[in-house]
Amino acid sequence: MKNKVLIGSSQKLTLDLCKRVARDGAQVDITAGDILKVKKSHKYLKDLFDKKTLIYGLNTQFGSQAHVLDKNILKDESEYFTSVYDRQVNLIRSFNCSLGIEAPEEIVRATMLLRANCLSLAHSGVRPLVIEKLIKLLNSEVHPVINRYGSIGASGDLIPLSAIAATLISEETAEVNFKNQKTSAKKALASIDMEKLEPEMREGIALINGTSYMTSIAALSLYDLHKLYPQMLSALAMVLESLRVIDAPYDSLVHKLKNHQGEIDVNEFFVNFWKGSKLVRSMAEINSDNLNKIKADNTVTDFKNLQDFYSLRSVPQGFGPMEENLKKAD
Repeated sequence: MKNKVLIGSSQKLTLDLCKRVARDGAQVDITAGDILKVKKSHKYLKDLFDKKTLIYGLNTQFGSQAHVLDKNILKDESEYFTSVYDRQVNLIRSFNCSLGIEAPEEIVRATMLLRANCLSLAHSGVRPLVIEKLIKLLNSEVHPVINRYGSIGASGDLIPLSAIAATLISEETAEVNFKNQKTSAKKALASIDMEKLEPEMREGIALINGTSYMTSIAALSLYDLHKLYPQMLSALAMVLESLRVIDAPYDSLVHKLKNHQGEIDVNEFFVNFWKGSKLVRSMAEINSDNLNKIKADNTVTDFKNLQDFYSLRSVPQGFGPMEENLKKAD
């Protein structure tokens, strides 16, 4: 399993691992230990389901209709089961309506990975089968067509995630990209010898009610920013050097007094970058030159400026928070 990316509560999913799956096509798996945790979570929900405990999205409607209970809850078991199943399928169908151009393959793959990882944390009550099918889609490179527009945002990526869920249940309208061509979810599932998912209990809402789509965009963007950030600082250092900035604002003591680690680190990057430079101006030399002018001619007013523009002397303060946030998001 060392070449696979493992998901679940027993390991941490990093930006680098997300990139490996999304862009490099790395295979995904879940450990036996995490499968046991998922089974335990599912059993807990199943016990409540069997007792007909009232649970949002299981035997109630959704959103503002959460007060509407399943009218079949006290009927025959088969009728109740069918009612719950239909609710989950209809939920997926109702949100599978994204618009616009298609999301890039890497975003789709990252979204599938993040949703599988979320479910594998064993807090959603889904069967291991749901996660296994999602992983099989990913490893078989069956990529649901997700159009870019439709995500509700902070309330959850219901619409883009419904495209993935619709593929899992082999919805008639669901399309995928598979082997360099667009085809129906039904044909793709048959090609990889996978039966469609029959969602039970709350598995429909568990598949679509999350922020995996927007998180996938953020994760890959952050990965790229980590790579670009040192290059950006180098470019800034060269620009400042070419403008012949004064060294005083970049004295280490100035930034250490503020005790903001990001600011300190960015400043040290510039100081080290400029070592040996003949372009960065010394405040001591500027003062000496100005004093010599005064001694030579008391009427001289054209002195060398003692301070650069704010935008030139405050770069560490500006980019320090970015430095700290990048380290937190690694």
